[in-house]
Amino acid sequence: MDAIKGMKTASEYQVHPVQISTWKKQAIVLLPEAFQRGKVIKQPTEQALTAPLYEEIGRLKMELDWLKKVG
Repeated sequence: MDAIKGMKTASEYQVHPVQISTWKKQAIVLLPEAFQRGKVIKQPTEQALTAPLYEEIGRLKMELDWLKKVG
């Protein structure tokens, strides 16, 4: 918080200035979301992320099998 406010420096905490800068940028982006009332940010499940990939694998496998039969 001190870094965001500009009150203290990285050397006072014995942390590299680049690390403080990275943390500050992340905090500025993510903190507003943390304090929104009534809104829950849902992360996609593993199944939601992998389902389209498995569908594409199935389509490609079918195409490959068809090409093997034709060729």
